[in-house]
Amino acid sequence: MQIYAMYDFEGDYETIYTGQKHSLENIGLIEKYSGSTKIPQWDSPCGDVTGASDGTKFSGFIKPNDTLLFFRKSMCRAKALLKVNETEVNGLRGYVYHFDPDTDDNGHINEKNKCFCKGPRACLPPGLLDVRGCYYGFPIALSYPHFLDGDEVLSAKESGLPLELAVRYQINMALGSIKTIANCDRFNDMVLPLLWTETRLFELPPTLILRFRIYLNILPTGEKALMYALLIGGGVFLLYSLHRFLKDRSRRAVFNSPWIEDEFVYNLDRKLSSYIPEKRGSKNAKELEVFIDRLIPPLNQELQEIA
Repeated sequence: MQIYAMYDFEGDYETIYTGQKHSLENIGLIEKYSGSTKIPQWDSPCGDVTGASDGTKFSGFIKPNDTLLFFRKSMCRAKALLKVNETEVNGLRGYVYHFDPDTDDNGHINEKNKCFCKGPRACLPPGLLDVRGCYYGFPIALSYPHFLDGDEVLSAKESGLPLELAVRYQINMALGSIKTIANCDRFNDMVLPLLWTETRLFELPPTLILRFRIYLNILPTGEKALMYALLIGGGVFLLYSLHRFLKDRSRRAVFNSPWIEDEFVYNLDRKLSSYIPEKRGSKNAKELEVFIDRLIPPLNQELQEIA
């Protein structure tokens, strides 16, 4: 069998949440893989893929304590991601996730992972996941690079120098019993590393960095600034309205106060006295009539001005 056949994905398809019928948090996550909520190699819950990400987009509105799921067919399962730290890259804040330490356990530590141990042969040592069912029966087992966090028996027959790497998976050949094959005795029950792979994004494209800086740094600051500006503006408007109200009320109080009436009477008496001579008692009836006729128009005018 050729190695390339293990990466033959022809005919596989994913059903993705679009946000139309479910929460916006699930947009871009997997609902079904090839029409099923789990992959056929494992029973539930080991084979469940619903709610997992294929690495293109993760959940929205992530909270610090949320557990994420990451699925790739080459891993033969969906793996849990746990937040372990926070970071900042190119001005964008983010969470740092590692795979759950028990994610490759096949039942030695966590009982719920017993469904990863199936088939006619015994379970592999801790740190190895038998994925021959995903690779057309080829004796493939997955582990971390250089059997990191795996059972000591895995490295007892191996040699090599440790490297500082950012690796996610290593593909091995779990040979089992091959004593009957000539010249292969020393490889009996040995797990041979074939290759390890690294999927890494060193940095986002500049256009995306700028866009996310605007979305995550500038817009929230602008939103707060606008909120405070509206709050201060509303307070100033309220104080101004209160000032105008009190000022109008003060004017009405001054207009309706009793001293207005006293001043009006005083001015009216003063005006009358200016039109009536000191010797007004000596006027005859005809002179008084003419005097009053001349007095009435100016008084009406004064009353209109006061009113």
